[in-house]
Amino acid sequence: MHTLRDLSSRSDFEVGPLSISPSRRMLEGPLGARSLQPLIMQVFLRLLDADGQVVTRDELFEQCWGRGIVGDDSLNRTIANVRRVVTELAPGLFEIETIPRTGYRISKSVADGEPPIVAVLPFDNAEDDPGQDYFVEAMADEIVTALTRIRTLRVISNDSSASLKGKTWDEQCVAAAAMGARYVLSGSVRRSGSQLRIAAKLLDLGGDVQIWADRLDDQLKDLFALLDRIALEVATAIEPTISEAEVRRGARQPVENLGCYDLYLRAVPLRATCRKAEVIQALELLDRALALDPHFAPALAQAAGCHSQIYENAWNKKGEWHRTQGLILADRALMRGADDGAVLAQVANALMDLEGNVARATALAERAVTINPGLARAWFISGLARLLDHDGKTAIRHLETAARLDPISPLNDVIRAHIGVARSLNGDYRGALDGICATRHRTARIHLTLAALYGYLDMPLESREELRQFERQSPMSAEEMIAIAIPHTNSRAFLLEGLRLGCRPGMALQ
Repeated sequence: MHTLRDLSSRSDFEVGPLSISPSRRMLEGPLGARSLQPLIMQVFLRLLDADGQVVTRDELFEQCWGRGIVGDDSLNRTIANVRRVVTELAPGLFEIETIPRTGYRISKSVADGEPPIVAVLPFDNAEDDPGQDYFVEAMADEIVTALTRIRTLRVISNDSSASLKGKTWDEQCVAAAAMGARYVLSGSVRRSGSQLRIAAKLLDLGGDVQIWADRLDDQLKDLFALLDRIALEVATAIEPTISEAEVRRGARQPVENLGCYDLYLRAVPLRATCRKAEVIQALELLDRALALDPHFAPALAQAAGCHSQIYENAWNKKGEWHRTQGLILADRALMRGADDGAVLAQVANALMDLEGNVARATALAERAVTINPGLARAWFISGLARLLDHDGKTAIRHLETAARLDPISPLNDVIRAHIGVARSLNGDYRGALDGICATRHRTARIHLTLAALYGYLDMPLESREELRQFERQSPMSAEEMIAIAIPHTNSRAFLLEGLRLGCRPGMALQ
């Protein structure tokens, strides 16, 4: 972090039409130039360095004023001066937002066209029946998915939003703001027989102002139409140029049998654990769901993913049967959900393991990102595909995008671990090791990667321990895992050489 003493060492740079010279404490824009007091320049630079993230008041006091006692009036005056000068020199370039009870952030949405970010907070269960909690959570997830189909919005992932459950309203708003959200959507769900009521309201965090609220009632059979109506109304409140066609473009077909949908909702979190027992249970639920509605694309894609996990990890002796079934389900999912980004991402993930066709998986993931550019999982799957193709540079870029869209959910830990893996492909073994070890994500493949990294770093004891951890998790040998799960020859060579250096001196490169 730069301090006041560092202003003279910082290079000049530009943001849009505004030229910034920290060493001269000078700003030059289309409408003139201004010399700033050191403290005003320091606060402005600190907000710029945060790159759209919230900077708390305490952080500004500590980093710009030091350890002395400073009153709120001093900070308020400094922020007002920053706003005034930037507005005078380059009107419309920045918006310096006040986050109530928290701090400030710079939004460059006017200058660079960055879409506004929305967080969907956990919805309340308006019934007294705790057995409906799963349905309420799923409705919030579906609203997130519907919003991500609108290209002029960015939406915090449903996993990150769900992690706010149980926090107070103020805590939720502060956390959402820290994730970069400009708006939050909250609400409640009441399910009674065949009737569904969703009450929702949209709050502008910058001004602490409610800008939209509605109560929507409909039949459960029209559930997806109702969710898309909510998405359209929220989007229109945020960005009036969004047209109804944007929602219709990616609208999902309604489920013919809600029994199928309930089974699907129960299966999704089980499969997300990536644990053998839960994945097998999820597949059983999905099989029951597809028996009721064999054309429901999200269930088809999830079932294909279950088969791919069982096949890749050799969790039973019917590996080839699971591979065949997974490919059949993946093809059916593509037929029914070709315009659903979430379905395309799930299918791409399954196909990477089921057929090893990285080019096809990459194309599907890229289409998912095009359809749902705010869908964190689509960027994550695209990053995984680039990893398998030994393209570390692109993988890091896509995985970092996924991490920004999903900043606090358990998936973020998985994403950051794979960013570490991508660094290893670029030869940054120490950075890769540090990145992976900073996470809790440990699959058999991650243990194998760690064993190789320790080998390159001449740490044989650690390398052997990671190989032992791999062997505890996988019924396959390291050589079998590399041959089956790693399609790119350079990636295979990287792992084999690392293992040879670390713990298997006689291992031959293939």
